[in-house]
Amino acid sequence: MISRRKTSARIEASFWLIPGAFLLSGIALALLLPFVDEAVNPDVGITYSSKAAIEVLSAIASGMIAFTGFVFAIVILLVQYGSSQYSPRLLRSFIGDPVPKIAIGTFVATFTYSLLVLSGIGTEDDANFVPNVSVTVAILLVAASVFVFLWLINHVYQELRVGNVVRRVATEGKRAIDAVYPESISEAGAESWSAAVDNLGEPASVIGHLGDQGILQWADKQRLVSLASDAGVAIALVPAVGDSVPTGAPLFFVYGEGDVDAKALRSSLEFGIERTIEGDPAQAFRWLVDIAIKALSPAINDPSTALQAIDQIEDLLRRVRTRRIAAGEIDDGQGGLRLVYRRPSWEDFVELALTEIRRDGAGSVQVERRLRALLLDLLEEAPARRRPALHAQLAHLDESLRQTFSDSERPVAEVPDYQGIGSRRIAGRRRIAEGRD
Repeated sequence: MISRRKTSARIEASFWLIPGAFLLSGIALALLLPFVDEAVNPDVGITYSSKAAIEVLSAIASGMIAFTGFVFAIVILLVQYGSSQYSPRLLRSFIGDPVPKIAIGTFVATFTYSLLVLSGIGTEDDANFVPNVSVTVAILLVAASVFVFLWLINHVYQELRVGNVVRRVATEGKRAIDAVYPESISEAGAESWSAAVDNLGEPASVIGHLGDQGILQWADKQRLVSLASDAGVAIALVPAVGDSVPTGAPLFFVYGEGDVDAKALRSSLEFGIERTIEGDPAQAFRWLVDIAIKALSPAINDPSTALQAIDQIEDLLRRVRTRRIAAGEIDDGQGGLRLVYRRPSWEDFVELALTEIRRDGAGSVQVERRLRALLLDLLEEAPARRRPALHAQLAHLDESLRQTFSDSERPVAEVPDYQGIGSRRIAGRRRIAEGRD
């Protein structure tokens, strides 16, 4: 499982694989079509003299290599703009986009194809042979390249729009939430990792991290359960997905006297240089918060962009609010607990999602009103056990209002508003804000 994930991640992050496949296709096509021309001599309705074919193919080959470099430079500049405008952590998702790779591959294949067909015209075997079909295909590839270029420009433009950026991050976050937190809040289980571990007693052994420092990106939980079940032990995964793990830090607590394969346990974990959303829903919140606080920075000062990020943050918090989170516990199917692993608590999510935006957005009427609408709605709908963290955030928001706005401005800034300004909410939910649940 881990090896397949690593291979898939490398393929997705590789910028040369798709263009390389297109390049090989162009070479194969350039080698095949002249033989078809010579053997069948099909009539395509267009014929070329040897001189005309050479001029056409020369123009295509020389033009496409320059055009490819130009387009590549544009893509790099747009990606740099997007990562600096929103968050450098979004660079990973931009690099994984297949459309720029398909475009570059099309241009490279057209150049290579034209160059190879050109080399076969006027050979010693038949100085008068002109591959009409091959030359026509080169022209068609140029037309395809123009279409792909227009598709690329439109795609990159759409992908860099802030609404699409935050929606894409939120969509990945929803998938991660559904995968990591499938249980509802009503289902039984320890609410914290510490409580779950305390129930297991004292560990018989501790397995440490032998590799270099890295971010825990993924844990193959089913394999860990299988290894623990085979050894007749229970194991607790110490770091959470997304944690930095230095060399020598504990990875597993082992409970029981069975002989578990430490090397196999370590190989069930995947480390990398940065966090990913898959298996780590908190990273989706992190990216959205980064976009919001970057927009709220004095250099940019764009609270409307921050509000778009807050819209998606609220959607993710609504999805999390009814899930059983914190400790993860997996048994072996026969009632025996085999694996305990960490997951962020509800308080962790609320603090991550709102604290930095609330602090950096202090003084912005739009942000203050939008956050209040978010908190009041969540307080009305969240289970009782989830409300203290929301009340705490609302208290901090009230304190921020008192410190930032004058007495005359405060009534305007404390109105709940889903659009920041322009969608005033009625105050019927104030009873919840005051704690009368």
